[in-house]
Amino acid sequence: MYHPSKGILRFGDVSGGKPVDSNFDIYDNYANTDNLAIMVADQISKFQELREESSFYLSYTLTQQVPDDIFFSVFGINTILELSAYANRHLWAVASGLLALAESTGRIPNFIAVDNVDCNNAISVAMLFNQYVLEMLENKSFK
Repeated sequence: MYHPSKGILRFGDVSGGKPVDSNFDIYDNYANTDNLAIMVADQISKFQELREESSFYLSYTLTQQVPDDIFFSVFGINTILELSAYANRHLWAVASGLLALAESTGRIPNFIAVDNVDCNNAISVAMLFNQYVLEMLENKSFK
């Protein structure tokens, strides 16, 4: 149940087309890969193609694709927690790249999802994005 006057909104996922009866449109579509480079490229590409009127949910998550024993023998990582820890170590660099992209687009992701939040990277990135938005609003250059 939604109630806009109380701040309870019905969001619509625009990744499958324009949602019906939505008062908050958001693009939410994960990469479905266990490869960090592919996941980052996928999310940045989707972000760049997004209509300006929609919000973007950065799904900074890796999805395990093969059984643990094969995964460990090939990559030396055997659990989804270790896979997410690997991705999280690179989050700051990805966020910095998104801020560089924001210089030309005037936009950044509105939401970010990470797995296995056990470090300050996700919080630091959220704070960095919020600071960017505040500065853009102050300069009236945010889209």
